Amino acid sequence: MSLLILLLALTILAFGVGYVVAARYQRGPGAPAYRQGQGLAFLPPALASILCRASEGQTLCLRGYFAARIPQEIQGLPERYCQGLSGPAARACSEVMGLRLVIFPSSVRLCERLPDPEACARYVGRGAYARGGEARVKEECGKVRGPLLFNCQVGAAMEMVERRPRENLQAAWRLCEEANPDGAVCTGALGSALLSAVKDRKRAEALCLDLPPFQAARCVAGVERAAGKKL
Repeated sequence: MSLLILLLALTILAFGVGYVVAARYQRGPGAPAYRQGQGLAFLPPALASILCRASEGQTLCLRGYFAARIPQEIQGLPERYCQGLSGPAARACSEVMGLRLVIFPSSVRLCERLPDPEACARYVGRGAYARGGEARVKEECGKVRGPLLFNCQVGAAMEMVERRPRENLQAAWRLCEEANPDGAVCTGALGSALLSAVKDRKRAEALCLDLPPFQAARCVAGVERAAGKKL
């Protein structure tokens, strides 16, 4: 009996590993790890989290998983989609829910019900900018105060940079510093977003130099920090 259970477990493990590899290299938009997560959407969260942990991009894998698993128009209470989750899975689920909540009248206020409210708020900000630019960001982020407002604005600023880095960098920095006057969070968040958008450290640092001197120094430091994390 124990041998049969062992063989069954090994079969399931082999199937899972094979599926992860196949999903990673399927054709479609997005990074391989993200597509891998999408391919795991039929699995329960606990098992998908284990398989994503074994991938080269756990965060992207989990985002892809929840993006495929959570419908565009959520039904019932938003927290039920992330119920019982913790760690990276809770964060990824909260991020995807943030994008879904933009269409709700309460939007960012609903983030308080999720396991990672601040991650949710950042993605409400991202979704708000994608849907309606800075006017929509002001409308959505203005519904809350404190950490949720802060994260909503930071997320919107990151989305601005990633969409049009050259054109939006100064406006994004101003928006971010409204929430984070000392610039500590903006340095890391916008430096990372800029490097992600242009894919080249020297080009990113050159764009930083178009900012006012103090902001430019922070921007370059953020790009350097983000580049160091990729090594």
